[in-house]
Amino acid sequence: AQPDFFTSDLIDAHAQALFRLGSALALSGGAAQAQPLLLRAWAMHWEFPEAPMLLGYLAYTQGRFEEAGRLYSLAARLLDELLARASQFRALPAVTGGIRRMSAEALMHQGAVAEKLGRLEEAQRFFQASLAREPRAQTHYNLAVLFWNRDWPRVEAELQAALRLEPGHPEAARTLQRLKQKR
Repeated sequence: AQPDFFTSDLIDAHAQALFRLGSALALSGGAAQAQPLLLRAWAMHWEFPEAPMLLGYLAYTQGRFEEAGRLYSLAARLLDELLARASQFRALPAVTGGIRRMSAEALMHQGAVAEKLGRLEEAQRFFQASLAREPRAQTHYNLAVLFWNRDWPRVEAELQAALRLEPGHPEAARTLQRLKQKR
């Protein structure tokens, strides 16, 4: 219902500004002040996956795991739609790669939420889907944690994969050392 493309650009710029302000507040400990700004940004630009991603993170850190899961799921769907459009319009590889990275992150977070809720098979599926989108050290580390006390060879393999991708990953290095001491 916008009369010209300038209006659309202004709305998008306003949504981006609200998101940046909300992000700054959220990351500096002002989650309560950030949430309404992030919701407004998302309402103005509903195809904007960054807003539900950050809202999901805020819900997760506050222990509202069901809500975090819903928000991460919405972000993942928006990112899937963006990936499809990027393919349809033959977007540059850098654009598609950025969307794919964010999609992998959303799937990884969905796995972390499923794990917190005790849905271990679902968590594993999300982590595997994330790795299929883009291999990430943190996702391999999360899989290692998921298999802790259940499958020691798998734990070691996931920790080693994490360290191959990110040699300085501190949790993976510490956990692999702990695993070796345990043996």
